[in-house]
Amino acid sequence: MSFRFQTIPAFVQHQVETRPNAPAVSALDSERQTWFTRSWYQFASDISAIVRQLSSRIGIDDRVVSIAENSYAWMVTDLAIQICGGIHVPLHPQLTTEQLHELIDHSGAAAVVVSNAEQWGKVNARQKLAQCFSFSRELNECEHLPVGKIDLPPEVSDPLQLDLGRCRAESLVSILYTSGTTGQPKGVMVTQANVVANAYSKVATLPLAADDVRVCWLPMTHIFARVCDLFTAYLAGCHTVVSRGRDFLFEELREFQPTYLNAVPFFYERCYRKLKQTQLVTARDLQTLLGGQMKLCNCGGAPLAGEIFDFFRERQIELVTGYGLTESSPVLTSNRPGACKRGSVGQAIPEVEIRIAADGEVLARGPNVMVGYYRESAASQMTLRDGWLHTGDLGHLDDEGYLFLTGRKKDLIVTSGGKKIAPTNLENLLLAEPLFEQAIVVGDRRDFLIALLVINQVELARQGFAIAMDRSLPAIVLNDANLRNHVRIQVDRLLSGFSKYEQIVDFILLSQPFTTEDGSATAKGGLRRHIIVEKFADEINELYDNIERQRASDSR
Repeated sequence: MSFRFQTIPAFVQHQVETRPNAPAVSALDSERQTWFTRSWYQFASDISAIVRQLSSRIGIDDRVVSIAENSYAWMVTDLAIQICGGIHVPLHPQLTTEQLHELIDHSGAAAVVVSNAEQWGKVNARQKLAQCFSFSRELNECEHLPVGKIDLPPEVSDPLQLDLGRCRAESLVSILYTSGTTGQPKGVMVTQANVVANAYSKVATLPLAADDVRVCWLPMTHIFARVCDLFTAYLAGCHTVVSRGRDFLFEELREFQPTYLNAVPFFYERCYRKLKQTQLVTARDLQTLLGGQMKLCNCGGAPLAGEIFDFFRERQIELVTGYGLTESSPVLTSNRPGACKRGSVGQAIPEVEIRIAADGEVLARGPNVMVGYYRESAASQMTLRDGWLHTGDLGHLDDEGYLFLTGRKKDLIVTSGGKKIAPTNLENLLLAEPLFEQAIVVGDRRDFLIALLVINQVELARQGFAIAMDRSLPAIVLNDANLRNHVRIQVDRLLSGFSKYEQIVDFILLSQPFTTEDGSATAKGGLRRHIIVEKFADEINELYDNIERQRASDSR
């Protein structure tokens, strides 16, 4: 595939030249609490103003850390850093002070951009940087970036040329610190060539038109939203709405009526449960919930339960699943409209090759694969071998090249009897039951499996269980006998097609979900298995001991 444009800012420049007055971005003005919309010309003007402010302060390949929530200012600053030749290092605002300082130190940042006083307080606790910028006027210690404050007429005809001389195909766009489910975060280095290739391939797979409307609610700090929401929108010229967050998402879907949505399984499961609870389950009900004009829903970041896929398909909403990782900028495979296979994550997108190693690991290569991990040569060599990216995921390809994932190589449970089990398969099936909000299967080096199941409070009441749960308190282990009997029936039903050694012998019922705040979940909703198992080690060990004692007693 040949690429007309070699950098992301060039996408924006093209839209300015061809569609200057078309809507580019809508967002909330936090000061006035009103929504505003910027055309492509206005968007580029705002970017150009920040470039003028930063160009003498940021050198080529300088690392610029940002710690900010999703916003129009985030988008403008991201593009301005690229045009200045800097390397954007976006850090998630929910990280702790200690985590932020560790990553700022590791990146060797020349400058930091923060959104507000809260984030500045975390940075300023120990870090003293010569160059600090802020979106907020209230921080005297930081230089203010007046994003989106340029008054422009509603329609313009004068040309606007962004100075793209410092931004080249080989330039690093970002160092992205993975918030993975295991291990220490590593800085993934991706170039303009990597993300441009992925944006083109993504649009070729899931076509976008200039009149499409997108609501971006996933964290812009992560590669999924950055490429699949923002960069593809810049390429296709469609209208991006910056969401205030998942608590406002349904309201914003009604207001802006998007035609295309990127989301993680959590959101689609939420749609399913929301409609099931109200018994409004027709195709029209689902379309209304999504704003009324939805043409395509894209799902990534984690496996999607088959029941959720079926629910959308039966109601004529195209829900396609894909797969990728930060190291591949991010998309490797995708289903396509009208060509989806239930349970798969689709076929390789254009320019990408997929193969399965002898041990079942998914390998990939293509122009979107990272150049390596920042300051981690040994880890880079382990992950990039003989031209192939070793993903750490397990899977298989069918005769038509559709990829089916079966688990993580590191998450693979090996029982004391030598049986190998992919826990994500079991967890995805368990999540088909609306009563279970989250699930973790445990059993490595044990004789049998148990599960930690987080109970959905709304569904609990709907199914007739009057058990009060205060989610402001720490996690409560639920031991109601009737509830446990009911859960036993559901677990056995859901896993009836699995072998004896893959059955859940017993379970721990929890009232409190795993969250990013307590460190047990990533920002994308993935669960950090090792942290959860460590957190509940006493309960897990006690349950295993009780089962073993009961079995010993029964054998006498």
